[in-house]
Amino acid sequence: MMADKKDQRILEAAKKLFAKYGLKKTSISDIAKKAGVGKGTVYSYYQGKEELFATVVRHEAATFLSMLRKAVRQADSAKEKLRTFLMSHFKQLEEVATLHQITREAMYELWPEAERALQDLRLEEQSILTDILEQGEENGELEVKDVKLVSAAMYAAIKALETPWMLDGRELALDRKAEALVDLVLRGLSKK
Repeated sequence: MMADKKDQRILEAAKKLFAKYGLKKTSISDIAKKAGVGKGTVYSYYQGKEELFATVVRHEAATFLSMLRKAVRQADSAKEKLRTFLMSHFKQLEEVATLHQITREAMYELWPEAERALQDLRLEEQSILTDILEQGEENGELEVKDVKLVSAAMYAAIKALETPWMLDGRELALDRKAEALVDLVLRGLSKK
């Protein structure tokens, strides 16, 4: 369902305020003021700021997935798709955090709530990974004995790199770590 203009302004205001101040320090009044609507208008769209936050996260996740799918589709081989998936995932994550200037304090507070709202994103990302691995196995590029298990293990490795970066600071050279993961995975799965 397409959001109307008021709803869009509310979502944009909420996204900016949550990123800057976190969930606890952002009030519905703050969001309404920034969106240029009354507090009652916000409540006519959302039951509270937790629902509003979950909606913001889902919108960001949908945009993120759309960009990820597009990048993967443009790659030709399964190896290229895998490299593109991993590098695009980390690049887009970094861009979202930078674009919205999410403070470390807000990140610590928002992370658990965001993780709950991102269940569908995780499932969809794992599905994309599984499809890439299956394609690579079918065309003889990759050797994958258990596609579901390898997909789950790769996704766990992605999260293991992502979580400390998100919570401990962006000086952890995420792109270098992502490239190391890509190399590890491709060397381990390449046909001998």
